[in-house]
Amino acid sequence: YIGQSSGSLLKAIDIDRAYPLASALAAWGHAQLVMYNGTSAPGDERGRAEQLLRRAGIIDDDDDPLCLTARWAVHTMTGEFDAAVALVARVLAIDPTSSWAGCRSARLHAYSGNSDVAIAQFRRALLTGPKASRANDFVGIGTAHFHRGRYMAAASWLRKALAEQPGAAWPNRSLSVAYARMGEPLKARQSLDALRRFRPDLTVSQVLRAVPF
Repeated sequence: YIGQSSGSLLKAIDIDRAYPLASALAAWGHAQLVMYNGTSAPGDERGRAEQLLRRAGIIDDDDDPLCLTARWAVHTMTGEFDAAVALVARVLAIDPTSSWAGCRSARLHAYSGNSDVAIAQFRRALLTGPKASRANDFVGIGTAHFHRGRYMAAASWLRKALAEQPGAAWPNRSLSVAYARMGEPLKARQSLDALRRFRPDLTVSQVLRAVPF
């Protein structure tokens, strides 16, 4: 689905090369394929994301909150957290009610090890954000608990994410490890098998390169 959306956005760019949002959203789409292990060619997708990011940064002179937040995703993919933080701050200064930017801010705190701040912000997002983003918020809370070594809580929230969005497989990257650290090898194997059904060729090194923390 992300790949199809990126293709449509590239067509939009061909029609209007001065439209920054199309470039930013296309960059975001390619970055998501890298971060969620949704591609067998992550190097190519990373390169496309970075190229489109540079383009969006050059032609975006209106500080569109959606464009800025989409650019955030690519900086996060590349581990440029300072640039990502600056973009989210600009969005929230323009629109303090932006639920997408609020969720991105929470995710940055989770990636940076500020787990309790991240959990508080994700819980706020669950109250104010759209229902479609609930699964990502659940994963964010689970990831934050995981980083604090609270594996039972992490597994609980990650299971909620998978129940909310059954078609997603990438939360099993953390869920399988949480089960293993809880001493639940059978559940860990089942979680890992679900991930392998999504990407049979996926390797540990590819997972480690995909996550931005």
